[in-house]
Amino acid sequence: MSQLHYLFFEIQDSGNPVYMFRYLAAGRVAGKYPQKLQCTPNFKSNLNLMEDRFSFHLTDEEKDQVNQAIQVLATVLEPKLMTLTPDERKELPKMGDKTVAFVEKAVEYAQEYPQYMPAFIDVPEATADFEAVKAIRTYFTQLERISNELDDSMILAGSEAYSASLSIYKVLKNAATMGQPGAKEAVEELGKRFPRGKRIPDPR
Repeated sequence: MSQLHYLFFEIQDSGNPVYMFRYLAAGRVAGKYPQKLQCTPNFKSNLNLMEDRFSFHLTDEEKDQVNQAIQVLATVLEPKLMTLTPDERKELPKMGDKTVAFVEKAVEYAQEYPQYMPAFIDVPEATADFEAVKAIRTYFTQLERISNELDDSMILAGSEAYSASLSIYKVLKNAATMGQPGAKEAVEELGKRFPRGKRIPDPR
C-alpha cells in the first residue's frame, strides 16, 4: 500500500492526522512502512462520523426558478409591506398567538354593535388590519419554515467545510514539519487568513 493511501485510511481510522504524520516520518527514517492495513473495531464508526451529512446542488434551471420566485415575492409584496425601526418594534403592542382569538372576537363585536363604538375607533380599518394579519401570517409561516431550513443547511454545510479545513491545515502543518515541498507556504498563507485574535483549534 502506498504512503498516501495508508495515510488516508489511517486518518479515517484514528481521526488524528498528527500521529499519522509522525508515524510516517519515523517510517521514512527507518525505511519501513506497513504493508497491510489493520483496521481497528472503530474504523467503520469513525469513517461514518467523517461522512458528509449534507449535500446541496441546484441545476442552472433550478437556480433560475428560485431567483425568479424570489423576484416575484419582492416585486409583489415589498411595495405593500412596512419596515419598522428597532424602537418601533420594541414599543408597539404585539398581537401574539395567544391574543389572536381575543382580537378576532373583539372585531366581531365591534361589527355587531357599531352603536357602542366611539368615533376614534375605526372599525372597518381594524377589520382590514386583522384580515391583513391572517393573510400575512399564512405567507410568513411558509417562508419562515424555508428560511429556517436554509439557515440550518448553511450552518451544517459551513460546519462541515470548516471542520475539513481544520484537518487540512493540521495535515499541511505536519507536512511542513517534515519538510514537504510547498507545505510551509500553504500553512503560512492559511495562518494569515484565519481571523485575528483566534487560535486555530486542533481538530482532534
